[in-house]
Amino acid sequence: MSGNHRSARQEWCRRAGGQTARQSTAAADSSRAWSCMPPALTGESCVTWRLADYPAELGHARELVRKALAAWGLGEQAELAELVVTELATNALRHGTGPIHISLSHSGNDLRTGVHDHGAGRPVRRRTTADDEQGRGLELLDGLIDLNGGARGVVDDTDGPGKTVYVALSLDSGQASTG
Repeated sequence: MSGNHRSARQEWCRRAGGQTARQSTAAADSSRAWSCMPPALTGESCVTWRLADYPAELGHARELVRKALAAWGLGEQAELAELVVTELATNALRHGTGPIHISLSHSGNDLRTGVHDHGAGRPVRRRTTADDEQGRGLELLDGLIDLNGGARGVVDDTDGPGKTVYVALSLDSGQASTG
């Protein structure tokens, strides 16, 4: 690994250290590794794109996810990844500011999605009732993490406002909970 990649990885790990907001029991041992693996440096495959600041762009984001996963031979994981991207990007559109960037990476049996915005707020899982029409996104993501093994977290920008919210999921069926 070159010196530039090593220093970039060390910086990313320093920023991510101790900031994993949610992890499943199945992934407790590997979640620290995930939170210290920048997708662009360690992923076998990685795509990023900028999302325009209006809700109609969510459909375009799902299309890009489907195309990327099909190209990587992971078409059967498209619905799962589309759901994760939609939930994270919706939160960024509703609660964040500035441009929104989405990254999707695949390495081995791990699929990682990150959504970056310039808002200072952090995602907070809310207690919802049967009558609430919104507010279940993080609960849904946490359920997917519990089912598949993985982690959810936030990495704050060190050079200004903003953060990246990420979800890392295991695609290894051996890690899925048996209930």
